[in-house]
Amino acid sequence: MDRVLKIVRRILEERRDTVWVPIRQRCSFEGWLKIELARALEEEGFVNVKLEEDIVGQRVDIVFKSCLNDEDIRFLLNLKICLTGWWRNEWLSEDITYDFRYRRGRGTTNVRGVLEDIDKVNFAAQFYPHYLGIVLMLLCPISIEHHVPELKERIKHHWRSYEDQLLREPHLREVVRIKGDVGVAIFLFGPYGKLSGIHPKFELS
Repeated sequence: MDRVLKIVRRILEERRDTVWVPIRQRCSFEGWLKIELARALEEEGFVNVKLEEDIVGQRVDIVFKSCLNDEDIRFLLNLKICLTGWWRNEWLSEDITYDFRYRRGRGTTNVRGVLEDIDKVNFAAQFYPHYLGIVLMLLCPISIEHHVPELKERIKHHWRSYEDQLLREPHLREVVRIKGDVGVAIFLFGPYGKLSGIHPKFELS
């Protein structure tokens, strides 16, 4: 899982100018990221990378294979971008062009979608002994200075209907600065499935 997290971080860091365009307008870029991630996975040596596969009746965004502990592991990855409404325009420096539009309810809807994706990959990964399900969630825009130190509390405050379940899920986390104080929090939930015992559980810190 840490390899996948590093790949996502590298994509965001190398394509900051591209990612800034949707982030400054609070628009999703899931489709673009899905393609970039699939390409990067192949470059990193993962094989049989496929987009939008149907696994036992569940649509999975990206499916790919890796060799783990001398076994062929098939990863089932779903991706969600959750747009926040936490921003204050005074946090932006004057030299940054922005248009943070308020989009009511979209962040909450996508958080619910993250939990649904976790259920989907967990369900699909139970059917085969060498399947592992993971869910990638990007949280943006966030303030590196104001949000990162209290990210857990922000999630609890703004998404009270889902925060208990979301924060209980095992995960890894990274934060990437995109421009000025504006950043993206990356969460990789999982793994799920019969092989999930091979990884430790991670908690939000």
